[in-house]
Amino acid sequence: MYDLRGAPGSSGARARLFWIMALALAVSLSAVVLATSDRKVEARQRPALPPAGKPVIPYLLSDPGTVTALEKKFGLGQDEKGRLLLAVRRENRTIAGAYARSERVLGAGRNSMARSGDAVVVSAYNRRVSRAEERARAEILGLVPARERPALRSWLGSRWSQAVQQNCGGYTRLTYNTRSSLGVTDRVYATQYNGYTSFEVALPHQALKQKGGFRVRLSYGGHSVWVPVREVGPWNTRDNYWQSSRYRTMWRNLPRGVPEAKAAYCRNYNRGEDEFGRTVANPAGIDITPAVAHRLGLATYENARITVYYPWVGH
Repeated sequence: MYDLRGAPGSSGARARLFWIMALALAVSLSAVVLATSDRKVEARQRPALPPAGKPVIPYLLSDPGTVTALEKKFGLGQDEKGRLLLAVRRENRTIAGAYARSERVLGAGRNSMARSGDAVVVSAYNRRVSRAEERARAEILGLVPARERPALRSWLGSRWSQAVQQNCGGYTRLTYNTRSSLGVTDRVYATQYNGYTSFEVALPHQALKQKGGFRVRLSYGGHSVWVPVREVGPWNTRDNYWQSSRYRTMWRNLPRGVPEAKAAYCRNYNRGEDEFGRTVANPAGIDITPAVAHRLGLATYENARITVYYPWVGH
C-alpha cells in the first residue's frame, strides 16, 4: 500500500514543495538585498568622477602639491611631468581664448539681459571648453599604462570630491588692515588673459574700469607687486565680491570674499553659470596678464591661488 502523504499530487507533498520554494525565494531575495546594499555602500565609498566636459584638470593640477602626489602615486618621470604641465597650460590657453571670443560678442561692460545671438555665442563657448577638457584628460590618461588608467581616473575623482567638499580651497574670511579703516586681503584663484596693456589685471566689476585709478597688490611665492585694474572680468561684470553683502551689486547671498565664479564652479551655484549663462570653467576671481604672472613667478597660462590686497575697500 502506498503512503499517500508523500505521493505526487497529495496535499502533504504540495505543502512541502510550497515551503521549499518559499525558502528558496527568501534566500534569493536576501541575496538581492545584500548585493544591492553592497553596491550602495560601494557607490558611497567610490569617489565620483569629475563630470564629463567640466574643466577640472587645470584647477586640480594648479596645486603643486597635487602634481607631486600624482607623480609619486603613478611613478611619473620628469618627461611625463613636463608633458602633464604642458597639457594643463594648453587647456588654460584654450579656455582663455574661448572666453575672449565670447567676451568680444557679449561685451564685458554691457547689461547681461539676453539678446538674439547671445545663446549661440554661449553654446559655442561651452562646446570649446568641453572639448578642451576632453583633450586634456585624454593626454593625462595617456601618460600612464592602460592598466593604470582606471586607477588614475579614480584618483582624479577622489581629488575632485575633496575639492568640492572643501569649496575649492575654502571660503576663507578676509583679513583687514589694522592701521586703517580701509584695506582688505583675500586669497583668490587667478587666471591669465591678454590685456589692453601688458601689465594690468581685471576684476569682475565694471565700476572699477569706468572710474579708473584702482590698484591691487598681488602676492605669490615670496613675490609681491602692485598692479592697476584696467579691465572687467573674469566671468562677471557686477560681482564686487570684496564688499560686504550690503554693498554687493549681485550675488548678495554669497559670503564676503567669495567670487560668484568660485561658488558656481565648486558648488554649482547659479546652475554653475556666470551672469551671461556661460558654464564657469574655473573659480577665478581675478585675471592677470602674462607679464604680471611672470613677476609673480608663474609661467604663461599657469593659474594659481594668489593673495590680493584691495586698498580702497572698507572694513
